[in-house]
Amino acid sequence: MVVIKPKVYNQLMQFVGVLENASEIGFVHRLNDIWSAEFSLPITDPLNAICKMHNIVDIFKDGKSLGKYRILRQPDEVISDNGTMLKYECEHAICFLLDDVIDGYLEIGGTGIPLRQCLELVLNRQRIKRWVLDVCDFSPQYQHKFENSPLLPAIFGMATSLDQPYRWTYNTDVYPFKLSLTSLSDETNCMIRRKVNMTEIKREVDSTTLCTRLYCKGYGEGINQLNIKKVNNGLPYIDADTINKWGVKSSFFIDTKVENAETLLALGRKVLERVKNPYISYTANAIDLSRITGHSWHEFDEGKKVSVKDDVENEEISAVIVEFSQKDIFGKPLDCDIKIANKDKDVASSIADLANRAAIASTYSQGATNLYSQQFADNADSTHPAIMRVYVPRGCVRINQVLLYWKLERFRAYETGAEAGGGTATTTASGGGSASTSGGGGGGTVTSTTGWSQITGYADFVQSHQWDLYNYESQDYIMSSEGNASIGYHRHKLNRHKHNVSVFDSGHSHSVSTSSHSHSVSIPDHSHSFTLNPHTHAITYGIYEGNKATSISLKVDGNVVPSGAIQSEMDIVPYLSVDSNGKINRGTWHTIEIIPNGLSRIEANLFVQTFVQSIGGGDY
Repeated sequence: MVVIKPKVYNQLMQFVGVLENASEIGFVHRLNDIWSAEFSLPITDPLNAICKMHNIVDIFKDGKSLGKYRILRQPDEVISDNGTMLKYECEHAICFLLDDVIDGYLEIGGTGIPLRQCLELVLNRQRIKRWVLDVCDFSPQYQHKFENSPLLPAIFGMATSLDQPYRWTYNTDVYPFKLSLTSLSDETNCMIRRKVNMTEIKREVDSTTLCTRLYCKGYGEGINQLNIKKVNNGLPYIDADTINKWGVKSSFFIDTKVENAETLLALGRKVLERVKNPYISYTANAIDLSRITGHSWHEFDEGKKVSVKDDVENEEISAVIVEFSQKDIFGKPLDCDIKIANKDKDVASSIADLANRAAIASTYSQGATNLYSQQFADNADSTHPAIMRVYVPRGCVRINQVLLYWKLERFRAYETGAEAGGGTATTTASGGGSASTSGGGGGGTVTSTTGWSQITGYADFVQSHQWDLYNYESQDYIMSSEGNASIGYHRHKLNRHKHNVSVFDSGHSHSVSTSSHSHSVSIPDHSHSFTLNPHTHAITYGIYEGNKATSISLKVDGNVVPSGAIQSEMDIVPYLSVDSNGKINRGTWHTIEIIPNGLSRIEANLFVQTFVQSIGGGDY
């Protein structure tokens, strides 16, 4: 038998000494729970100085390490036949994961993210990386959520969703230490027999936790509390395969941290497997024959499946060792205690104990039913719909109803007239052209009392109270005469043409005759411009109503609502856009389009009832 005394390391895993005088060295290995150890030193031993709180002690049995443990608290003084001793209590080095926490809220896992990745994400939160993940035999893609939790219960808690037996194992022979999550073997690989390796056995049967029908509840409250109906054929409960043996024994499994129905169902099945039969346990005082025979059939440890012969019930059972311990490795090397059970009862309670010891309250956020309404009024027509938008936050756990109420009113305006400014405008160049007249326009006869004379030339004939004959070639008036003074002074101007005038002597008259002629007019291309000075128009205020539509069509997130389903008050939940799981999209805006068949005013109200998580957002 190889004897190695405990070795001591500081928290940085630096070796500081060997406890040569250590005695009463014992340990307790619990399945999927925290291991513990203890040892004693004489009060006079100077090596008590290196046994500081949270220093690490490596404990050995037959030359093999039983694991590294950290000193938990200051030792108690024990007076014995060997003198005054200091007794040290230790906890496994896995408890260093209690020193680091998840501060606030953390959500990990889900589709595409296996369990291994989730465990690594939590382990990466260590300030000093003492533990790394080694083996992980499971790969479910469950969603995990934590709030204000130390790392260790978060890690242990992720495994409780598994629907297969598992075992946490620790390798502290290397640093950083290695943590593994392995499948628990179903093979019976050790035994206990009276008169062989059993000195005493005690059987306990506990039916207080017996359950054959389990109702599963998760996050939320009231009608908004998560259940398993959608993933369990519409049933809120699951039945055990022992229901015919024990009858219907109903109970509840409630875990308000779970927000996913699939995860809740898996957890429920795991719990039901534990409670579908009465809890039967055996506590046995046994002899560790493996230290004599070296045979694995005689070797005990937590997690191994042991065969036990129950002489009282006259039956042989196979059950898992949930706890294996020795009180004095060197003083009583063959004495050991074994606790076996037909199921693991201690996993959930151990996590709760961890939380209590770390002073962690049950602070998982729940939520509350939220009611809010949204009003809307606007003019619309068949090409310009009235559009309402409503936001659904990511923290919205459930949507109970989204009620839309609408009505049609007359189109409404509130004023006429508007301010306007002056300006300048110019037309484009256009409008040119020519025109001509035909015949002897402008001809006539003039009579005068002056002498006769013959005049030939071009003249500009003007009739007023006097008239003049003007020669365009000589640029001079030829003759003039007063006319009728009653019409006021004015002129008549003729275009250039030729006149023949006969003038007679005194006592005679003059006559002027113009030959037939034509007139032509030519207007070149030109433009017109005008200037409008700045000015305003007075506004006439008032409410002016116009037409009203007779019907509407409706679109919700682009989905056309059948005309037969449109009502003035209706639940639009069936038409809201959904994700790949058929759930209404969260973290996005939803759009409601109300389209009247003519110009009209739309008045609408949206009433939303949801169950919203009390996390996220700021602190304002």
